[in-house]
Amino acid sequence: MVLGVSAQAQVVVGSWTSSGVDNGWCDYNLGNSYPADSILNSTIGFTPGAVYSSPLATESGYSSGLELSGLPANYNWNQNLNLPLTYSYPVSDFVNNNEFQITFSVTGGTGGGTPQIDNISLQTSDFSWSDMPASTLTIGNVPGQTWASDGNTVSENGGKGVGFNCWSGSPARSVTLTWNYSSQLATMLAADGIPTYVNITFQDSAGGGSNPLYFNNAEFLTAVPEPASMVLLGLGILTSGFYIRRKVS
Repeated sequence: MVLGVSAQAQVVVGSWTSSGVDNGWCDYNLGNSYPADSILNSTIGFTPGAVYSSPLATESGYSSGLELSGLPANYNWNQNLNLPLTYSYPVSDFVNNNEFQITFSVTGGTGGGTPQIDNISLQTSDFSWSDMPASTLTIGNVPGQTWASDGNTVSENGGKGVGFNCWSGSPARSVTLTWNYSSQLATMLAADGIPTYVNITFQDSAGGGSNPLYFNNAEFLTAVPEPASMVLLGLGILTSGFYIRRKVS
């Protein structure tokens, strides 16, 4: 039996390490569909290339990211951070992979509240907007961290999102959210073939005096067999064939 060891191929579609780099994302709540990070600059809360505090930079591995501000005027707006795959990145980045992963972070707490991702929604040229089921989402740790199991980094909306409970003195934290869209992709391709456009939206909010929420390292991933696994698989096939031939003869 071949062990399920895998490596990851990846396509980065959002780093937000500089405010001058267009990652192709937009906020449809502005009523503007043109995908450019400059649009996020005019949003109440999104700020590309915002600088992390030192503890958060240590926890997340990044020095800056896309900030969703927790300023009082911005509480509970339910912004829609959107990646439109017709204009910014080719649809093939979505079709040729089966997972989407992004890093979420919060700085150390100075007040209460829970900045959170409420859900991920998908729309394509052949399917209307649909929230992704909790069974397709996994909350994990940034390498070297253990926040996903600390009891204050929690799932939201029945497991469809992730949130950070904050309080005065709460630590800086970073987690990854991985969405496995294999089932949705298979259904889509079987029904209508390759779509002409794909929209992926994160519905997010920051309320109750919480600290800002940061985004980084958005990427498409595909699990592919390691070379060692392929060798084992090949040997297994050859051995099985040899055994069958001997038995028949």
